[in-house]
Amino acid sequence: MGTSLVYHAKWSVRDIRHKDFVKVGNFRMPAYLANWQDVASLWLTVFLVAMFCMEPILHCIQEATGEHLFTEHCPAGEEMLFGYSIMSTAAMLLYFLMLTDLSVFSTR
Repeated sequence: MGTSLVYHAKWSVRDIRHKDFVKVGNFRMPAYLANWQDVASLWLTVFLVAMFCMEPILHCIQEATGEHLFTEHCPAGEEMLFGYSIMSTAAMLLYFLMLTDLSVFSTR
């Protein structure tokens, strides 16, 4: 996740500094996002950051006891489970989409 954040920040800043944009509909985006793999990677990074923020175990760490140190079953964690599962599903689908493209590339 860290390398993806650095990658997207570096290329976004580079394209903004060089005023290198592509127009998609009514929106202007940094030119490196003209490639669908980079767009999928950006969305994957967004979902992974959102998942980290919604991680039920991190929300339950305050109520941790010795025998239940890493659990997602506390009131704060239970609130996060549904949203976390949606983000996890979206991230997994993006991983599979990007992996499918890689497998097609390796058979050529």
